[in-house]
Amino acid sequence: RLFKQMGLKTPKFSFFYGNLPEILKNTQSNTLRKWTAELGKTYGYYEGHLPVIVTSDLELINEVFIKQYSNFMARKIYPWQFSDNSPKMDLFLSSNKRWKRMRNIINPTFSPSKLKELIPIMNKCTQRFINIL
Repeated sequence: RLFKQMGLKTPKFSFFYGNLPEILKNTQSNTLRKWTAELGKTYGYYEGHLPVIVTSDLELINEVFIKQYSNFMARKIYPWQFSDNSPKMDLFLSSNKRWKRMRNIINPTFSPSKLKELIPIMNKCTQRFINIL
């Protein structure tokens, strides 16, 4: 009912397993590509009982990850991940407060002026790589 209330389309799913059988039968990326072609840019599916929203709408992605990133700090936690207290945690695997803290620390590093400073270094490294090849 959740996705129906939100006005999002979903592929057919089973009560207990959700859409996991179809995802496991094929690769996840191929299944998501197929559903995007069938259902549109934004839709939902279920991993067991957990609802997952998928979007390829660049405006929505920009809104969530750039403009309102502080409101969307939770990340999907996989069973094989480290705990949130692990020193091996990185920005992609951390969640909630730890992710927000890491994002606030690293964010100034990727300002346009800092990235422009990297261009000569990247050009030099690329040229060196091409010469080695």
